[in-house]
Amino acid sequence: MNIERIVAHLIARNTDAPDLKQELLEEPVSKRTKRVLSLIAVEWSKNGRLKDLYDYALFEIPEPYVYCFFNIRNHKRFDVYLNDYNGNGNSCTFGYVDSRSVTQDAQNSDEAIREYSNHF
Repeated sequence: MNIERIVAHLIARNTDAPDLKQELLEEPVSKRTKRVLSLIAVEWSKNGRLKDLYDYALFEIPEPYVYCFFNIRNHKRFDVYLNDYNGNGNSCTFGYVDSRSVTQDAQNSDEAIREYSNHF
């Protein structure tokens, strides 16, 4: 099992909505979901934080290029934006919603979590 699949299974454990759980676990995984899982896997594994994903769930996909994650224990959250959502071409980045309800890119998941916490 590759690292993206491990991340998908960790997050799926806490994901209640059947359609979102299916999005994480279906084979083959969609290109969009694979890119999201890859971004999370790379950052969280290089920082030795994969175990922290045990408490996260895929909360919603409000638009095809926006994935929202939520920590079920401490209520922290982060988003992942795909493709041209924020005008960044073909990028995939962590992000958050600011106090004006505007999406913002973050340098990493820590910044996205911190900024969400500052605004909500």
